Amino acid sequence: MQDTARLIVCTENGEIMLCETSGEFMAYIHDSPGESFKIQTIVPFSRGFIVGCENGMILAYERVEDPRYPYRRVKQMEAKLD
Repeated sequence: MQDTARLIVCTENGEIMLCETSGEFMAYIHDSPGESFKIQTIVPFSRGFIVGCENGMILAYERVEDPRYPYRRVKQMEAKLD
């Protein structure tokens, strides 16, 4: 898999999209949270990205070799909020 710069875009409907840096749409991320969790932040890391959602839900995505689904959710956890 070619490692080039990409842009991750989140919609208000909880969809996550992968775009070229030019803004050209490439694909939807298959395991997007959808309307079940409002996305509040997104942070890249070496193998993918982490999404922080309302109510402390945290979702981690990693790159995969499948061009139809370039990222997959590898972890979902809930942070304890006091």
